[in-house]
Amino acid sequence: MTKPDAILFDLDGTLWDSTKGIYDALMSLEDEFPERTPPITKEKLDSCMGLPMDEISKRLFPTASEEEREEIMNRFTQRELSHLLRVGGKLYPCIESVLNDLSRDFPLFIVSNCQQGYIETFLEHHQFSKYFTDFLSWGDTKRPKGENLQLMAEKHQLHFPVYVGDTKSDETAARQAGMKFIYLSYGFGEAISPDLTLENLCDIRRHLKELSWD
Repeated sequence: MTKPDAILFDLDGTLWDSTKGIYDALMSLEDEFPERTPPITKEKLDSCMGLPMDEISKRLFPTASEEEREEIMNRFTQRELSHLLRVGGKLYPCIESVLNDLSRDFPLFIVSNCQQGYIETFLEHHQFSKYFTDFLSWGDTKRPKGENLQLMAEKHQLHFPVYVGDTKSDETAARQAGMKFIYLSYGFGEAISPDLTLENLCDIRRHLKELSWD
């Protein structure tokens, strides 16, 4: 039976929850842009998780012009990354032990819709770089996640990759890239018809054998 030859992960809602740090960074902008930063609730922020940064800016700052949104997001990104580098995010259960275990037998990757520097901040704060072969973000290419997954598969000559995520958009991206999809139900969204659903990552190795390319 064919086995996976690589495991690719989404980041937000999959490996960590950084919404508190992101929310704190957003709140710091209210005094600078009082007319362009409408009240942002935690629920509204949660609904944006996993979206490309340009879509997030339109949702959070709908009355701002494109130039204003760019200025706001540039300020926000600087504060967000600086803050998260100091405080990190909330890791989901078993993350480090699972990454340590899986990296012994599989090349691991991160593909996310985040801006440049965000994945690097996650890896640096939690000292996880040693577990991953490569990573790619929307900020690196300005391309949809499905295309970035394809780019990663082509670059590393992956034939039977698995993508692990927490939303329908993750599932759609995996299908576009011809990958199996594992859905994590603890994240920010739902899935339509994943190849595998897990309540946590702790037992992912045991469940990988349930996937089949035959």
